[in-house]
Amino acid sequence: MNSQNSSKASITFPGGGNAGDLLRSVDWTQSKLGELSAWPQALVTLTRVMLSSSQPMFIAWGPERILLYNDGYSKMLGPKHPWAFVRPFFEVWPEVRSEIGGLMDRVFSGEPIAMDDLALTLNRNGYPEEASFSFSYTPVPDNTGEILGLFCACTETTGRVTTERRQAEDARRERDRLFEMSRDLFGVATLDGYLVSINPAWARQLDRSVEELLARPFSEIIHPDDLAETEEVVARLSAGESVHQFHVRLLKADGMPISFAWSAVPEAGGEGNLFYTVGRDITDDLRREEGIRHGQKMEAVGQLTGGLAHDFNNLLQAAHGCLDLILRAPQDS
Repeated sequence: MNSQNSSKASITFPGGGNAGDLLRSVDWTQSKLGELSAWPQALVTLTRVMLSSSQPMFIAWGPERILLYNDGYSKMLGPKHPWAFVRPFFEVWPEVRSEIGGLMDRVFSGEPIAMDDLALTLNRNGYPEEASFSFSYTPVPDNTGEILGLFCACTETTGRVTTERRQAEDARRERDRLFEMSRDLFGVATLDGYLVSINPAWARQLDRSVEELLARPFSEIIHPDDLAETEEVVARLSAGESVHQFHVRLLKADGMPISFAWSAVPEAGGEGNLFYTVGRDITDDLRREEGIRHGQKMEAVGQLTGGLAHDFNNLLQAAHGCLDLILRAPQDS
């Protein structure tokens, strides 16, 4: 028994940088964790592991979640360090009790928890700021299985999350700009026949208001001769198949048809009632193709006519020669 007490009394925590110096300066007889000699072996071991690591780590111990941490975590605390050392976790972070309290309760009931990019609003610099963290909470049991504390290894991901969010916002603005300015028709529609979201090109191309286009079945603006094609495409979309490069004409407000080449894909997962579609006006392309075909036809006609004229000229020359012979007098030599 005396050797065990001597071993307990000689507990030391070498190294650990500033956090190690802070730990060694604490008057543990006045702390809620008690004297070092009374610390459970699990707490001693985890504290040494934590102080030797460069990754941000902390320990929340006991019913009050008394906070111990290393140098990596002290940077996350900002001006709250070193005041936060050996204080209850939610005295240090009262602003996150609603988000973190339940998670810690689950850990103290024996459940390990890991989360990525959890967004929290912290008041660590005198004002609320949004920060993001990836972390794992590990329950720490004693020899009987009772959970005495939790051990956390964490990383602040605020910079990366902010950058990704900014990039996503820039991409969204660019997408919206293309959506607004494009001459192509972008739309979201239901499989039972209604448009639910369209870009302004629909109104510009068809001389109809957005409100009108969203209020009526889209079959009413499709050329009657193309309704069968449309029904076939919708059936394929309902079966989860994407359909590309099909031609369906839409009717302007004055009844004039415009030819579009379309692509359509069903909602991801194939279980929804929506599909996404984009249409490109190919009226000019069709006119050019018709002009090319007409030109090729006229060229062929010209070649045929030229060939016939040549052959006919040869026949005329032969006939002319025959007439010359017939018209000659017998005395002509």
